[in-house]
Amino acid sequence: MHKNYDENNQLKKNCRKKGILHFALWSLLSALLLLFVGCSSGDDDFVITHQGQFFDSPVRGLDYLCGGESGVTDANGMFTFERGKDITFKLGKIVLGNTVPVVTGLEVGDSLPDVWVFTPRYLVPDAKSNRDNVVTNIIRFLQTLDEDYNFSDGVDNAANGIYISDTARNNAATLNVSLDFNLPEAEFERAAETVIATLTGGYRHLIPALSAQNHFMAQLLRHEVDNAITQYSTPGVTLSMETPCPCEKGDMACIQNGVLDGIIRYDSDSHAYIWDFVAGYADLENKRPMTINTRFRVCSLTKSFVAMTILKLVEEGLVNYNNPVSNYLPEPVRTTFNSVMDIPSPNGTGSPNYVDAITVASVMNHTAGIPNFYEIPSPFFLDLLFHPEKQWDLSELVQSELEKGPDFYPGTSQSYSNTGYALLGLMLEGVTGQSWEQVVRERIIEPFGLTDTLIPETGEASIMGPYKNDPMPTTDYAYGYLSLYGVTGGIYGKSADPMVKRDIQDPSFLHSAGSIISTAPDLRSWIKLISNTGNADGLFGANFDWLHDDADETHKTHYDNLFFKLNANLSIGANVYYNTYKGQYVISGNSTGYDVNATYDIDNRVAVGACANRTYDETAVAANSGPDIWKFSDSSSIQIKDVLVFNAVDILTR
Repeated sequence: MHKNYDENNQLKKNCRKKGILHFALWSLLSALLLLFVGCSSGDDDFVITHQGQFFDSPVRGLDYLCGGESGVTDANGMFTFERGKDITFKLGKIVLGNTVPVVTGLEVGDSLPDVWVFTPRYLVPDAKSNRDNVVTNIIRFLQTLDEDYNFSDGVDNAANGIYISDTARNNAATLNVSLDFNLPEAEFERAAETVIATLTGGYRHLIPALSAQNHFMAQLLRHEVDNAITQYSTPGVTLSMETPCPCEKGDMACIQNGVLDGIIRYDSDSHAYIWDFVAGYADLENKRPMTINTRFRVCSLTKSFVAMTILKLVEEGLVNYNNPVSNYLPEPVRTTFNSVMDIPSPNGTGSPNYVDAITVASVMNHTAGIPNFYEIPSPFFLDLLFHPEKQWDLSELVQSELEKGPDFYPGTSQSYSNTGYALLGLMLEGVTGQSWEQVVRERIIEPFGLTDTLIPETGEASIMGPYKNDPMPTTDYAYGYLSLYGVTGGIYGKSADPMVKRDIQDPSFLHSAGSIISTAPDLRSWIKLISNTGNADGLFGANFDWLHDDADETHKTHYDNLFFKLNANLSIGANVYYNTYKGQYVISGNSTGYDVNATYDIDNRVAVGACANRTYDETAVAANSGPDIWKFSDSSSIQIKDVLVFNAVDILTR
């Protein structure tokens, strides 16, 4: 017994010694792994070494050095970098811009994409925009070095990638050649052409500055459009933008430098460049590609057309937007409205009751407290999803919702209401004696040349037409796609279910709250018309400027009674959002397979329209909510059209 006990005891001691040894060896190996590989917590983002892509268009042949990583960018512009380390890009002794840290400032848990896109802009930390002089000098140099540079006319052929030849690389490595990218444009042009001749063995005209800039930004925009397809599984997108032309009018040599075949064209009427991009499919099953003129349902963006039409009536003296909306409603909605809303104010004597406090302005900016019939889930929403051809009576729809009573006293809160805008459609009919569709056509769509913007009427359920006001059916339309599981918050379907195709939807389901059909170029023109109100090229005459307290072109002040402050950076007016952080006006829509946005950057006079044919649920696209991102929403997520548009505006302006 004792012998066995002693033997067992000795065995345990030996095991403990071996365990300690094993633990020591494992600790040593772990330390070595941490030393050579980097800390990891099960997330690849915490591995030190990452893949990057040097991107004007992909640049092949640049030397790089980053921490312990060095090499030459390959045919796709790929390189490796160590997160947080300084990186240098050069060609021989020619250093491009500054040596800068790579990917700093991310918090624990922030992720990196599989490939970090690194542009020449990152090499100029003090640059205020992508048109910065030093950034421009770098991209002109690289594009002119491209091996398939057109020697005869200096045309930029870099869209297929920039290839720096072995001859140029060898000469850069062996010759004592340098170049100062901080030189002013004319001086840099002379110096760069001399250096390029030394590297390539032949003289080349430096790519014009405007051509290089527009090419560079077009490549970044193409990347954003493609990313909308690949990263977010969007079937297709269209993106149309307008930027002021920096050339003098009539200087066609300068103007033509900014034109890029198939992407950027010059519009002489507005003296501006029009940038058009498309990607993906309008019809997934038949692989029918998007075009820039593909039609989309614009959903709630319809509300901006209705709001501006009401302001047209204000301009004409037919409506006062500070008056109670009930003054302008037709029967029998007016009787229902007055009966339901005849409630004393919660503020006591001296404060108007609900029916008098609900002004036209409060309905337009969603502060009237009118309940919303478009709720998820609801019987209305189920009919919308599963009976898309069902026809609704606008008056009955509004009256049934009004009978629920107000949600809050007008002006004390803000809650988005489709019912409110259906009510405004009835108001248009009450004031003019015409259908709301015809009023919008006659006062907005026709006089301002929005020829691809259509208002289908009850019974005209197919997006392809024909319509009473557009009798020829079109083949250039986008099917909408949505996930029943996503849009219902997981109530219906499964997350793995395929997307549902939507081409049929009777317009009476939202009427004046969301039935208009349009295109990205028309939306771009529309937001410009709205944002230039009070100017010669805006919606209204110079004496009716609803956006601004005066004709100040800085556009910093707004009519208080039309704008309601949602948060520190965002206000809403006549269904137009004002992003004070970015200095932008925004209108958008999302429903039944379609997702659209139009944005105008005030100081830079950049107008953007974007359309996507997929509805995302609220958690589909993660939002960066930091102070240097969009400052558009307090939500933890935003829609793909917003990601696309806000990034596109940043590329063009910042």
